[in-house]
Amino acid sequence: MHPMAVVAGELATPLTIITGVQLMFFAAVCAGAADPLAAMWGAAIAAACVPASVMFLAIENAVFLMAPTRDWATSMQGSFDPARVARLWLITMAKLLVFATVVGVVGGTVFLVHSMGAPWFAAGIVGLAPLFGVIAGLLMLCKVAFEKFNVTEDQPG
Repeated sequence: MHPMAVVAGELATPLTIITGVQLMFFAAVCAGAADPLAAMWGAAIAAACVPASVMFLAIENAVFLMAPTRDWATSMQGSFDPARVARLWLITMAKLLVFATVVGVVGGTVFLVHSMGAPWFAAGIVGLAPLFGVIAGLLMLCKVAFEKFNVTEDQPG
């Protein structure tokens, strides 16, 4: 099986569940909004849930494949594990860094295209290119990490 197919399979189930819950929440918010502008903003935020979820799940998957841990083994011992705390901090910082970079690049692209005279909608469509570029890069990172992952030892290669 191709490694990219395995990566897609690893991300499909959590992405479906997370996105489904997010979309149900935003559908309820949009349906209950008295102001059409608020409903439009809710729909725009809901549309951003899918790429944001893919980014965050890909980061989580890549970090696990590069430095695997089994949380259940340490939590059953009932002891404090500084390595686990450091790993969670690393994952959080990676997510924040990628998210801030993507918001800056996509927002900058959208603003630049809009300042050249394009309407906001067209500028938003152009802003999807760097967003999908980042997502493709993260998926490739997961693929490379999976190829180096030694399944028999549950350790990176």
